[in-house]
Amino acid sequence: MTASSELRVATFAETGTDTSLLGARVVDALRAQLGARPQLVLVVCTEEHPLGALVSLVRAAFPAAAVAGTTTAVGLLTHEGYMPGPAVGAFGLVDPEGAFGVCLQRLGDDPRAAAQVAVARAIAAAGREGELPEAALMMGVAGAEEQLLMGIEDVVGPQMPVLGGSAGDNDFAGRWMLAGPEGTSADAVVVVALFPSRRLRQANRSGFVPTALRGRVTRAAGRRIYEIDGEPAGPVYDRWTEGSMAPALAPEGSVMAQTTLSPLGRQIGTVNRLPIYALTLPVDLHPDGSMDMLTEVETGEELVLMEGTADGLAARMGRVTTEAIQGEPVVGGITIHCVGYALVMRKDISEVVGALRARLGPAPVLGWFTFGEQGPRMDRPGNLHANLMTSAVMLTREGLLGDGELDV
Repeated sequence: MTASSELRVATFAETGTDTSLLGARVVDALRAQLGARPQLVLVVCTEEHPLGALVSLVRAAFPAAAVAGTTTAVGLLTHEGYMPGPAVGAFGLVDPEGAFGVCLQRLGDDPRAAAQVAVARAIAAAGREGELPEAALMMGVAGAEEQLLMGIEDVVGPQMPVLGGSAGDNDFAGRWMLAGPEGTSADAVVVVALFPSRRLRQANRSGFVPTALRGRVTRAAGRRIYEIDGEPAGPVYDRWTEGSMAPALAPEGSVMAQTTLSPLGRQIGTVNRLPIYALTLPVDLHPDGSMDMLTEVETGEELVLMEGTADGLAARMGRVTTEAIQGEPVVGGITIHCVGYALVMRKDISEVVGALRARLGPAPVLGWFTFGEQGPRMDRPGNLHANLMTSAVMLTREGLLGDGELDV
C-alpha cells in the first residue's frame, strides 16, 4: 500500500458549550490527524448542540466527504476518556481506495419504505450501485427499528451486517436529531454504506445472563406489554425484581433507571446448543399496569428475567472490542453503547476507557450512547434490534477487499 492510499482514522471529542468553537476544533483535529481530506466523517453530539450547524461546518471544510450525524445520550467515549455532555465528537476516515455513501430519509408513515430508499441511495452515493457494502451503519430513532432493518434487508438481503444505534438525548424526551446530505430530522433514518478497502471487523454482545424467572406474554401490542401470564405486566416485573419498580408504580413514569440491570430476554435461537437472548428494556409504566418497551414484543412470546452487574458490563464492553479485532492490527473504529450502561456505571465508565486502551493501544476510537442497538444475529443470517448491547466496528490494516454484487 502506498502512502497516498494509506488507511487512516482520526477521532475528536471534547466537552463544552460553544458550538462554533468545538466545530472548528473538529475540523482542525481531523486535518491534523489525517493529513488528507477524509472520505467519511461521522459527527456526534449531545442534545445541547445543534447537530445541523456542526454538520454544516464539517461539510464546508470537507465538501467531498460523506458526512452523517447523530445525537448521543449523556456523553461521548474515546480511547482517551469519557466526555460528559454537553459534548461534541467526530470520527474521520481517509481511505482513497474505499467508497462511502450517506442518505437521510424521513420516516413519514412507512419506516420500512424509508429504509429501502435510504440504503439504495447511500449505495448510489458511494458510486457502487449493484454492489453489496461490506457493512452499513444505521442511525434511526426509537420506535421503528425493526421496520427499518426489514427495509434494508428488502434491498440488500440478510447477509450484510447492519450496525448502529438509535439517536439519543439526555432523558428519552424526543430531543434527538439525525443529519445527512438531505438535512436534519428528529424522525428519520440515516444509512451509511461502507465499502472500505481493508477488512472491517465487528462484534456486538450484551453482558447479561438468564435467571429462573420467566413468563408468557398473554397480551401485547407493538411495544406495549399488557399482561404476563394473565396478570398486569408491571406488577409481575416488580415482583420478579423484588420491588425495584415500586417508586414508579404510582403514578406512571419512566422506569429506565430501575430496569437497566434487570432487562427481559426473548430467546431468538441457539448457538452451540446454548440459548441466545435478545434483550428488551421496560421504559415506561402505565396506570393499568402495562409497560412500554424499547423493542417490539409479541403475544405468546416467553420472557425471561435477565441480570447483570456494573462490573460485568464494564468487562463485556472491553471483551466486545477484543472479539471484533480478532488479533489483527487495528487502525481505529467506533463503539456504540446502550445508554443504560452509562446510567449504571456513571463514574466507573473510565474502566471502559482502560479496557479499550489495553486492547487497541493508541488506535483512535469514538463511542456514543443510544436508545437501542442493531447488529448481526448470532444464530442465522440477518440483523436484530435489541437493547443493552455494546457494538464495536473496527477497521484493520489487513485483508484487501474485493467487490461483492447484490442479488436483487
